[in-house]
Amino acid sequence: MSHSLSSLLRRLLPAAIVLILAAAATSCSSTRGVTASAVGSSKRSGVSKSSGSSQKSSAKTPGDVWKNKQGGSTAQNKPLERIDFKKMTLNPVSEKLLREADSWIGTAYTFGGNDRSGVDCSGFVVEVFKNSLGISLPRTSAQQHSFCDSISREDLMPGDLVFFTVRGGANVGHVGIYIGNNRMVHSSSSKGVIISSLEANYYVVNYFGSGRVQRYYAMCGGGEKPRSNPTPKQPKPQPAAIPVAQPEPPVYAAVDPEPEVAELEPLAAVITTVEATPSPAVEEELSSDEQAAVRARVAMRVARFGKTQQDKK
Repeated sequence: MSHSLSSLLRRLLPAAIVLILAAAATSCSSTRGVTASAVGSSKRSGVSKSSGSSQKSSAKTPGDVWKNKQGGSTAQNKPLERIDFKKMTLNPVSEKLLREADSWIGTAYTFGGNDRSGVDCSGFVVEVFKNSLGISLPRTSAQQHSFCDSISREDLMPGDLVFFTVRGGANVGHVGIYIGNNRMVHSSSSKGVIISSLEANYYVVNYFGSGRVQRYYAMCGGGEKPRSNPTPKQPKPQPAAIPVAQPEPPVYAAVDPEPEVAELEPLAAVITTVEATPSPAVEEELSSDEQAAVRARVAMRVARFGKTQQDKK
């Protein structure tokens, strides 16, 4: 009996081993399939999630991009500089204006923007003055420069506007609001609404001028002055011409007109008269020949004189 049982076990053992190995192989295969399935599912899920994330990222506004880059702070994770009202002495109007400007710090830059999702430099100025004081300003920085009264940099007070060219250009292209201590709050094209120093090299090189909003100045108690057109450039004064003395016209002595010459009596009558009335003194001193010569000379002179008068006529 024992011999037959051992013989049966020897015959069944190989078959049992084969069955065990087959079962083990099937178990490993299913495990690998589950693992692969799980991995593939996670990969597909990851791809779809990353794809959705990238699509969401590409759909972000300029303001979102700014916030992602800066997160309301600098690259060193420092908070953006704010206006320190504790160190400032402001009238109520100026404080109201600057508190409105301070509330915009951290807003993204968007060209042509005029709200808190994104704003450019001139739009920022327009919104600050409108929201705080109800003052309407032109939309562009160049128009705002023309709208303001021009002032010197030394006369700047908080709330005045400062204007700049862009990269050395010839015209106004940027504007900020002066907050005192050589600083301004403005919307930078690269950093959004921030506070910057007017002594920074870029703003020193590109400084164009400063301006004051009349109505704001009047609300501060400065009194509103009548607007005047910019004084045109006066031509350079020319040296006065040295008067040249004109020669006076020659003064001629008054000359009496030549008296009319009465017509001469006929020469024969004159000669006859002379001959007929010799001077008694001459007759006493001269001989008859000498008297005749004198008469002849007188007659000759009378004839010559008569001819001259006739030629003049």
